[in-house]
Amino acid sequence: MKHSKIYIIKRKKHYNLITALSLGVFVMIALICLCSYCISSIDISENVIGVMTDIVLCAGGFASGFRFGKLRRHKGIAGGFLCGLCLGMITMIFGLCYMRSFAFFNMIKNLILLCMSGAVGGVCGVNTKIKRPPP
Repeated sequence: MKHSKIYIIKRKKHYNLITALSLGVFVMIALICLCSYCISSIDISENVIGVMTDIVLCAGGFASGFRFGKLRRHKGIAGGFLCGLCLGMITMIFGLCYMRSFAFFNMIKNLILLCMSGAVGGVCGVNTKIKRPPP
């Protein structure tokens, strides 16, 4: 049985994780740009900026977990948690490079937010219906 190139690429071991993480990073960057535009145009307090940051992290983790669960179609909680963990490590590394300091409790909070939202996204991705073409 001969498989197409796209099928072979999708069957690679880490294809699902890489595509899910890239989607999560893209969503986070897009929302960061949107939030930075809102912050620059309107005077916003620091508390609201913290909430915006948490929303950006949760949206990125959810999108990543959702994509992973939708591609893999099983083990949504574990896969979403893994996506959230990897995305948390990526944001932690970029945060350390940018800030050049280590805020332990803030990073742990962000990691927990990403893991929880990734797990929820993974469950939602596994439970979505598969689109079938009309007969």
